Amino acid sequence: MVYGRLAPGEENSGKLVNMVREKAKEVAKINNLDTTILDGPPGIGCPVISTITGVDKVVIVTEPTISGLHDLQRTIEIVKKFSRRGPFYACSNYPKCTNAYSGEPTGETCEECGGLIIKNKTGKSKCSNKDCKK
Repeated sequence: MVYGRLAPGEENSGKLVNMVREKAKEVAKINNLDTTILDGPPGIGCPVISTITGVDKVVIVTEPTISGLHDLQRTIEIVKKFSRRGPFYACSNYPKCTNAYSGEPTGETCEECGGLIIKNKTGKSKCSNKDCKK
């Protein structure tokens, strides 16, 4: 495991994230590892952009609220701009993940359960709540 350490109240920066990522790449290469997992901060600022730049996949953890949906949509836009555009996954209410999905939110909510409506890679819209019948 590779990590950066900040003093209480110290600001995180994209530069620190880049340093940790480069060290993680070195460790992965030495240990012949194909996968590196980066745990990034919340939000859409420089540290987030630095964390997702050039990655193959992104997991977004959000809360099942209107505010969480708004933040999720903003985060997805950042992912589209800075990642390699591999699949990304979102999960609300972690660790329960009642609304776990792979797809793109439409901005609408399900009339039946309140889950997010997502569009999968074939363009079909469905409820993100795996227990919902819609």
